[in-house]
Amino acid sequence: MQRSIYKNLTLVLACLFLFSLMISGCRSCDDEVIAPVLTPPEDHPTGRILVSIDTGNTWQVQNVALGEKFFSVIRTYDNSGDLFMVAGTKGTFIGSRDGIDWNRFSHFTDTTILKILSPGNNSGMIAGINEEKDFLLSTNYGSNWSMTRVQEGSEMISIDIDPTNNNNLLICKELGEIFKSTNRGQNWVRKNFLIEPAYMSDIRYLSGYTALVTASVLGIYRSTDSGESWVIANTPVSFGFNSIGYNPEWQFVFVTTNTNESILRSPNNGIDWVEIKTSVGGIGNVNKIAISYAGVCIGAGNSGCILKSTDYGITWRRIESGTGFDLYDVIFVNNSFLIAVGD
Repeated sequence: MQRSIYKNLTLVLACLFLFSLMISGCRSCDDEVIAPVLTPPEDHPTGRILVSIDTGNTWQVQNVALGEKFFSVIRTYDNSGDLFMVAGTKGTFIGSRDGIDWNRFSHFTDTTILKILSPGNNSGMIAGINEEKDFLLSTNYGSNWSMTRVQEGSEMISIDIDPTNNNNLLICKELGEIFKSTNRGQNWVRKNFLIEPAYMSDIRYLSGYTALVTASVLGIYRSTDSGESWVIANTPVSFGFNSIGYNPEWQFVFVTTNTNESILRSPNNGIDWVEIKTSVGGIGNVNKIAISYAGVCIGAGNSGCILKSTDYGITWRRIESGTGFDLYDVIFVNNSFLIAVGD
């Protein structure tokens, strides 16, 4: 009995000795130690940028910023050529020369940047808004920023720059307030007084005098005096609007909706409207439409939805995007090159 106990103890000690040698050998070896790869859960935002170089038929997905969301993408240019910029949660502000390689430009706020935009010239001007009711302005391509609080009213939703005079800007706020600045955002004056909340969703200059604002409850409002006054447009659908897509070359205006999988289309700067059924099924919200100078339209939306039209928005088909996450913005760089951003 005693001999059996000693035998078993000897075997246990031998095993422990061999195990310690294995551990020691692994620690002293010169082979590279490969750390485990940590991947976010399926529903975790990753800050995705999608690029297409064939007019939106195929897309390359780039996971750029773990734990962040991208809400807005713009194209501008300086003396070195094209410059693309993306903004989103946690004050994210990154840029790229080619749309493929992205680097952080600056970090000037910890709040979510809801939208950025540029007049599309080499002035260095970039304007934006954040979730803290601040108007953001850079005059040197994002290297330095000023922040002006637009205090009155509800949360800011969207902003646009007058294409004929970059000193003029319009902002719409969630509960229906519209503000205008004529000195590049230094001062803001309210330009409408709605009796009941309208839940604004987007605002857009169509020309120096004509502008549109969408209200998800009350309808589409149109201004013909550069945002000084507003009247409601006659539309076939009166609620559920998301965003405005526009190309001044064709004067076509598109307004996306979050109901009935339909898109509103105007051929004459928002005067007359027709409802276009996308007829693709299961697309959810279309958050943004971009229009090329060749008349091709690309829509980006929830659950990785990409829609394409080659007949000025009359008929649409769904394109595989390579992601199932929400997309919030899309732009044409040229007639074949597009960039989309989202979760």
